[in-house]
Amino acid sequence: MADVKDLQKEIGIAVQKAAQQNLGTTQTRFKIKAKWKNGRPISYSRTAYKGRIDNSGALRKSITYETTETGIKWSMLSYGEYVEEGRKGLRYNKHLLGKGGKGIPVGALRKWIASKPVRLQTGKGFAKQTDKALEQASFLINRKIKWFGIDATRFFSEPFYEKTKDYLKRFQDAYMNEQIDVMIQRTNK
Repeated sequence: MADVKDLQKEIGIAVQKAAQQNLGTTQTRFKIKAKWKNGRPISYSRTAYKGRIDNSGALRKSITYETTETGIKWSMLSYGEYVEEGRKGLRYNKHLLGKGGKGIPVGALRKWIASKPVRLQTGKGFAKQTDKALEQASFLINRKIKWFGIDATRFFSEPFYEKTKDYLKRFQDAYMNEQIDVMIQRTNK
């Protein structure tokens, strides 16, 4: 019978591997092209395309776990939360009224744009990545996110629930055996 620490490590390895595989696989994603007037979309089209969730591989490599006395502690890059949960926009509202949903924190978005090989376009060609250009790009990206949101990927939560339900009975047995051993040791003293 495996002990609790061994099962925690097994769960950690299984979930980490499955989440990393989810980030690396090609999935159907959606691209939204909108026409804007006075800061509001007047029309948009949504087209499907095949793409990876994690283009650079940084998020995939950052998924780690640590076993503790009370369980397993997970960590990943800060933007992993937005990739996992997505952001809700106003595209579900038929008339697109209101100010929009929540965007992404501007500092995090600017850091992401600077780290990605994003080529900023102007009417005449490509622009240099100056502070002003990054600020303008982050505003436009954030505006689109506020209105249309980002689809949730569930790259971590789906394998987490799937893998942990397999281990639940084994974990309960191991924990009970550990507790029984502790009680026996206390009574023998």
